[in-house]
Amino acid sequence: MSLRLRTPSAAQGLHWVAEGLRLWRRQPLVFTGLFLMLLMTLTLLAALPFVGGTLAAVLVPAGTVGLMCCAQCVQQGRWPAPALLLAAWRRSPQHSRAMLTLGLLYAAAMLLLAVLGQWLDDGELLRLLNAHDGRVTPELLKEPQFPAAFHSALRRLALLAAAYLPIAVLFWHAPALVYWHNTPPAKALFFSATAVLRNAGAYLAFGFGWMGVFMLASLVLALLTALPGLSVVVAALTMPVSVCLMAALAASIWSSFLGSFAPEPPPL
Repeated sequence: MSLRLRTPSAAQGLHWVAEGLRLWRRQPLVFTGLFLMLLMTLTLLAALPFVGGTLAAVLVPAGTVGLMCCAQCVQQGRWPAPALLLAAWRRSPQHSRAMLTLGLLYAAAMLLLAVLGQWLDDGELLRLLNAHDGRVTPELLKEPQFPAAFHSALRRLALLAAAYLPIAVLFWHAPALVYWHNTPPAKALFFSATAVLRNAGAYLAFGFGWMGVFMLASLVLALLTALPGLSVVVAALTMPVSVCLMAALAASIWSSFLGSFAPEPPPL
């Protein structure tokens, strides 16, 4: 059956957020553990000298497919095995070559983004931080150059985020299209961008929905910090809560894929 593009309403974007949270809630420990396993693997690879960052970027599309397979497995009421994180490389040599091509394209895009970041960075904020042993101290905040350096860093981050947006649009569904629909990498990038741009309302709702979830979690943690004796507990919970929400966000990518393309992939 040929691939077809769905036209979800804007409200469907919020449904994808809720579905990601629901999938995570069905297997919270397993799903968070698998997400952490992938995150730690990519982090360790990125720490390798010279080629580490590029190698980690090459594996991001395949890792996305692995997490989506875990979400599909949970949706089917089954326990997701860690081996699913390698699903993108186990289907066929043709799929592996296509996924590798997609990974190389993603790595090239991230390399260009890194070059842009280096070009935009004047190094002033880093110089000020190094002068204060890498710590934000009252003396650092009183430096006359600090406000300008801080605002320059914020502008740079905003420009890099804007530059990453087209990359995210191109690669949002491309790995899944290559894996489940055997779409060539170039066509997968095109179909992914078409799905996101044509259904911009749903994806904007999806993005703002997740922003709201993270802001709500931050607000709850901030309110708990104000209670006597809970500041240490909240500090210990901040990172686990963030990881759990990122795992749920990864699960919601599967929901957005189902809501954007037909027919649905066959069961694992």
